[in-house]
Amino acid sequence: MPELEQAVAEWGMPAVTVVTAGNPFVSFDRIGPLVAEELMRQLPEQTELVNMGTDSLALLDLMRGQDLLLVVDACLGGTEPGTISITEPVFAKGRVSGTTLHHVGPQEVLTMASLLYPEKVPRRCKLILVETGGLLPDEVPAAAARAAEIVRREIDECLCAKTRHKPLIEELASGR
Repeated sequence: MPELEQAVAEWGMPAVTVVTAGNPFVSFDRIGPLVAEELMRQLPEQTELVNMGTDSLALLDLMRGQDLLLVVDACLGGTEPGTISITEPVFAKGRVSGTTLHHVGPQEVLTMASLLYPEKVPRRCKLILVETGGLLPDEVPAAAARAAEIVRREIDECLCAKTRHKPLIEELASGR
């Protein structure tokens, strides 16, 4: 990841980091890579996009105290197939429990980071999780497109709050 570190040094800290997770070759786990493809078409300045694949611990290297960290992943939470949940992680105080190296997901990595590197934890963090249990393979791209739209909205809100501008979505709706 030296290219990323060099870019951050040259351009400054990105305000928003979007991290997508998943395996592009496994239908129920390819949400993250599909969202990354969708976002690559148009990404605002001050935003970095990283597809970490299936290496959850890579998330540790991506925390640098940015304004917002968005993590997009598939989940098997038992809700309606295609449901998108947006949660802000709760950082455990003092320890990470109930995990093994075989079951480390974004929540566990974020908790580890808050304990190991509290100065690097983003100001805000959101997990955008797409329920893929029971989702048919041909339904996955549409779910990924909906998740990408949510990510765009979150980025827009963060950057507008930082610059005190109306979100672009509102400006377009009002005809300005």
